[in-house]
Amino acid sequence: MQGEGGDGSGGGAGGGGDGTGLPGQQQAPGVGTPWYSGLAPEGTELPPLVTEAPDFATFVKTAQDLKAYQGDSLRIPGPEASDEDRAAFNAKLAERVPGVYYMPDENNPEQRKALLRKMGAPESAEGYTFTAPEGGDLDENLTANYRNWANELDLTQTQADEIYKRFNQYQLGVINEMKGSHQEELGKLKAEWGVTYPDRIKKINFLLSKYDGTEVMQNSFNNDDFPPHVVRLFSQMSDQLLGEGMQMVGSQVQAPDGLPPAEAAERAAEVRAHPAFLDEHHPEHAAMVRKHLEYMKQANPNASTDHPARAGLG
Repeated sequence: MQGEGGDGSGGGAGGGGDGTGLPGQQQAPGVGTPWYSGLAPEGTELPPLVTEAPDFATFVKTAQDLKAYQGDSLRIPGPEASDEDRAAFNAKLAERVPGVYYMPDENNPEQRKALLRKMGAPESAEGYTFTAPEGGDLDENLTANYRNWANELDLTQTQADEIYKRFNQYQLGVINEMKGSHQEELGKLKAEWGVTYPDRIKKINFLLSKYDGTEVMQNSFNNDDFPPHVVRLFSQMSDQLLGEGMQMVGSQVQAPDGLPPAEAAERAAEVRAHPAFLDEHHPEHAAMVRKHLEYMKQANPNASTDHPARAGLG
C-alpha cells in the first residue's frame, strides 16, 4: 500500500506540474515535452507566436502586445481597394502623421490643388506676393502677369517669388550691361567731338523745339539716353536744316562770331531804311546791300540769301 501511495504521489506531482492546472516552464531540450504540447491535434503546425514562446506567460504577454499594435496600426489598402477605402486611409494617415503628403492623381485637379495648398500655394492669383530685385522696383504690369501665370501653373508661393526674383535680376543685369556698353560708345563720340559736343546737342534740341511734342526727345538728348548713331544722325540733320557751322548762342542759332538772329534782323531792318540802300546810284549802295545780305543770313540761316537789291551790286 505504501508503494502504491508513493507512486501516486509522485505521479500527481509529475502530471500536475505546479499544481495550478496551467502548463509550467518548457522542459529543457530533450527532457519532457514543450508547454504547448497537446494544444492542437497531432500534425497541426502551430504559429511562431506559440512555438517561439518559452512558456505560457511569455506567450500571453506577446499576444497582448501584438493586439495592441494591431489596434493602433493602419491597414494599407490593397490593389482592389475602393476609392472610399483609399480616401479613409489617407485621412487616417494624415491624422496620425500630420506632415505626410500623398501623391495626387494627375487627372484629379482637386487633389493636386489640395496638395499645393498644404505646400503654401495661395487660394487665388491675388494671393501671390513678390519681392523686388536688389537695385530695382516691382513692375506692376509684370507682377500682375506673374500672379496669373503662377496660379495657372500651380506654383507655390516660394516657387513663384523665386522665379520672379531671378527673372528680374537677369533682366536688370542685361539692362546694366547695355547701359555700360552705351556709355562706353557715347564716351567715344564725346571724345571725337570734343568741346563741340554740348553745342551740337543744343543745336539738335533747337531744331526739335520747332515741332510740337518733342519735349521727351529733347530731355533724352540732354540726358544722353540716345545711342551714338542716333545722336550722329540728328546732328547731321540739324546741320543740313540750320546750316553747317552755325552755333548756339544762348537760345539762338548764329554764325560763328556773328549776331543772334533777332539782333541781326533788327540790323537788317535798319540797313533797309538807310538812304544808301534805297538809292542804287548812291556811292555806298553796294556796301549797304552786302551788309544787308550778311545780316539776313544771320537772321535767317536757312533762308535763301538772294535779295532783290543784289541787282545793284557792281
